[in-house]
Amino acid sequence: MIALLTVGVALAASRAEEDAQPLGHYLEPVEIHQVLLDAMPTLSDCYRYTAAKGRVIVGEVFIDFVIDPSGEVSEARVRSSRSELPDLDACLVERVGALVFRPHHEEPVEVGYPFVYRDAALQPYPMVFIKQRELDLLFLYAPEGSGSMQQVIEALKPAP
Repeated sequence: MIALLTVGVALAASRAEEDAQPLGHYLEPVEIHQVLLDAMPTLSDCYRYTAAKGRVIVGEVFIDFVIDPSGEVSEARVRSSRSELPDLDACLVERVGALVFRPHHEEPVEVGYPFVYRDAALQPYPMVFIKQRELDLLFLYAPEGSGSMQQVIEALKPAP
């Protein structure tokens, strides 16, 4: 009876430890994009605040940010802006900096995301840009008629 109880405690402790660990090696682009989409109402408040001051804009603000292995954003900054409204840019940087993503085993993930304003609203962009991640060729998809896989790989290599 005592042996069973000890084993049960050990299993419970190891499961709790597993739950505390990151769930996967990579933080996938689709996961990052989903967090950004879920945050759109909060991020849209930046635009509504600017519009309430009588400054309606059409344009984009491109934000770069870094997701640490803990899932927290450690750096957020404006890469480029066509808003010409520093308070809008600062609001987006602040809100993106407060986002929390899934913990992961990867080095910090550098991400870029354009916040596009059209038709008096923030429009979700269809993808995120992850910097300096090696391609996993097992998951590389080449559309039919795009040539051999070697041609596709050569086309993806950075120019010298």
